Formats: sequence, C-alpha cells, structure tokens
Amino acid sequence: MDNEGKMIVMGVDVSSEELVVRSSIDLKVLRFANNSKGIRQFVQICKKQLVTLVVCEHTGRYEWELLVALWDSAVPVHCAQPKAVHNFAKARKANSKSDPIDAETLVQYGLRMDLELTKRPSDELIALKELTARREDLNGMLVQEENRLKAPAISKGLKSQICSHIKFLKKELSKNAKAIAVLVDQKDSLKPFIKCLDEVHGVGLIAAASIYASIPELGTLTRQTAGAIGGLAPLLRDSGKFSGQRKISGGRYQARNALYMVALCVIRKKDHVLRAFYLRLKKLGKHTSVALTAVMRKILIYLNTKVKELRALEAKKLPIPA
Repeated sequence: MDNEGKMIVMGVDVSSEELVVRSSIDLKVLRFANNSKGIRQFVQICKKQLVTLVVCEHTGRYEWELLVALWDSAVPVHCAQPKAVHNFAKARKANSKSDPIDAETLVQYGLRMDLELTKRPSDELIALKELTARREDLNGMLVQEENRLKAPAISKGLKSQICSHIKFLKKELSKNAKAIAVLVDQKDSLKPFIKCLDEVHGVGLIAAASIYASIPELGTLTRQTAGAIGGLAPLLRDSGKFSGQRKISGGRYQARNALYMVALCVIRKKDHVLRAFYLRLKKLGKHTSVALTAVMRKILIYLNTKVKELRALEAKKLPIPA
C-alpha cells in the first residue's frame, strides 16, 4: 500500500481475560485486561496516538465490549474473519503462534489489505441476531436429542430423560418464536423488511427473521454478491486441462439453513415456477443437492430484489430537506 508509512495500525489479539496489542509504530507488546477499565485505557491510547485503524478478530463475542468502546469513541475498527487472517498468516509463512505474534499478524493484515471498517449494527438488529442464533442452538440440540431417542436398546430411564428434554426444547423454541414476532412487530427498522420477506411463498416469519439477521445488507447487493454471501455461489475448481466439479463454500450458514427449508417447501408446491426449475435440473442429470442449491440461490436473489424495491420506496417517502 502506498500509505503504509502514514498509517498507524493497532493489532489486538482478544482472549477472554486480556487484550494483547501491538502497534505498527514500534511493534511493542502492550497488555490490557479485557474488562471496562482495560478497554478504556486502550481506547485512550488509540485516541492519543491518532490511530488510523484497529484490527481484531471475531472471537465468540469476547471482542464485543472492545468494539462498542471503539465505536463510541469514533476509533476506526475492522473486525476480521479468523479464516482470512489465518490464510494471510500462512501466506507470510508465519508458522509460530503466540498472542504477540497473532497481534503482529493483525497489524500487517491491516497495513497490507484494503479493509472496510466494521460498522456498528443497530440495537434492534443485535437483538434479532441474538434471538435467531439462539434458535439455531435450540434446533441443533433438539435434533441431537431426537437422534439419541432413536438409539437401539435405550433404557427406560434414559428415554424418559431425553423425552423431558425434548419437551423442554420445544417449549423454548415456541417462546423464541414469540419473542422474534414481538421484536419484529415493535421495531419499525425491522418490520417492513422482514414482512417483505415473509410475503414470499415458503418463507414465513421465522425464516425471514433468520435470513435478514444473517444478511442485513439485503437490497444493496448484486446478484453475484448475494449468492456469494449466502454461500450459494459454485466456486471454480479448474486448472489447465482439468475441470473439477464446482462446489459451494463459506457464506453465512444461518441464512443458508433457512433458505434450505424454504427451498424444500417451494419445490413441493405443484404449480410453483421453482418446482419446474428444480425438476428440469433433475432431468438434466443434476444431483439433488445441486438442484436444491440452485433453487436456494434463486430464492435469495429474488428476496434481494424484493428488499431493493422496498428500499427504493422507503427512500421516496423520506422528507426532502429544506
């Protein structure tokens, strides 16, 4: 980068107990407690040194208090995907690993990569993300328990315990669905977009909430970007004369899980255009998973178009400034 010398980048390796920090100025290692006091001290240093960018990673929400403090203080921050940083470290042949080394890798990642700032989500979107993520966890536990119930020669005592837990999980899922419905109904920043998705056949309120929570950029994406973000774009695997089978990879799994259920619903409706599309792909010899993925991608692109139209209408309703 041409402006590497002008940039002051702080790399922060976040753990549950501390922040290990290195700066592009001297790479000196600084350590702060990962609590309100330690984060406040770190932010003060960032403001004093006029830091250009702070780079950290997603670490299971342990980074959240740091992000909030940086947003509140208007300090530019990029919260990176661990896989991207890991690949960057491999490219630099950084085989050793420690907290200071990871912080230094984040510094170099900030200096050499063209990174977008991580924007602060609205409180309503955060609440929706938490509810839909919790629903994913509950569904996962429910599937596990239902599979355990099918185990051969299971004792009566264990079967009773599993049945009780399944009953509890179903109640929690019901409560979660009600909480999502109440949140969507009360928040004007969420309601029009989720209702817009809910109107599409097969989607439903819960699926709409899961998709929007996972991809709040809906309506601002291109067809290609929407497919990539959803993890539904088949990636090339060609080299020379070799032409490999294309496969999907990455993307936001929560949206993909919801779209999978929507696609299953859609292809079962006899007069739906996507059922005909699905059957046509099957006739051409496509594997069921390939055909279903193509349906999911078309659904996501259509939802993106619907929200784009809604955003255009919402923009027209805004008062013209004097």
